[in-house]
Amino acid sequence: MWLRSLIVLSLSAALLAAPATASTQQPHEPEAAAGISKDISELPAFVASRPTPEEFQQAFPDVWLILPGDIVSRDVCSQYYRFMAELDTKGRISGGNLE
Repeated sequence: MWLRSLIVLSLSAALLAAPATASTQQPHEPEAAAGISKDISELPAFVASRPTPEEFQQAFPDVWLILPGDIVSRDVCSQYYRFMAELDTKGRISGGNLE
């Protein structure tokens, strides 16, 4: 009987301690905040400069870049813009659609 009480007491203590440790705040990462500095209205002018996919993702890290051949679902995601890119023969972005 005392073993059952000990197990129940241990589990109760673990469950009560879990929310306290789960709610500790992590330090804010400055790199993530620094990447969202560009305005989405600058996107057409940037695409007109024919960037590479790597340059696009560095300039607009908060836009989900979808390249030809990528398999993605058409589910709605309200957190990100999606840019369906068109590539030229050199692999540079030549156009596309912003969703």
